[in-house]
Amino acid sequence: MKKTSSGSYNIDQICDIWEYCYNNWVYVNDPAGQDYYSPASRTIKNGLRGDCDDFAILIAAVMQSIGGTSRVVTACDNQGQCHAYAEVFLTTNQDELQARAGNICSRYNCKMIYYHTYPDSQGNTEYWLNLDWWADYPGGPFFKNDGTYNVYYPYGFHETLTDTVYSQ
Repeated sequence: MKKTSSGSYNIDQICDIWEYCYNNWVYVNDPAGQDYYSPASRTIKNGLRGDCDDFAILIAAVMQSIGGTSRVVTACDNQGQCHAYAEVFLTTNQDELQARAGNICSRYNCKMIYYHTYPDSQGNTEYWLNLDWWADYPGGPFFKNDGTYNVYYPYGFHETLTDTVYSQ
């Protein structure tokens, strides 16, 4: 992991952590007929091995441990295939969102980032960055779903999300 991203919590740390886990991840299916959710500590002890929900739990936990706010999203496609991924809260400020998106696109040579929006209790728009292992970079394309999401926070649960894309 890059040491240039030390200090206060920042977008480069989010990218460094995602990149390290993504580059070292070994996908392993759950046992047949079971859905097993591995705690982040066990996933680390197992050498970064697991399925999509294990990656999502790991990324969400590590983001929390460095001062971020994260959540795990589950969604299913039209054929009934389900998937889990993590998201991290970026900001409620459009200018900050654009600056962080620009940083990500500069680092990964991308044209757009994918994020969800959600109104907070004061009516501000929260911007949540996609940290899926299926994506090629933090903020990469979303899992193609049927429009139904379940979002799990460390402190609660809600179901409504809006797909949004920032394009440079």
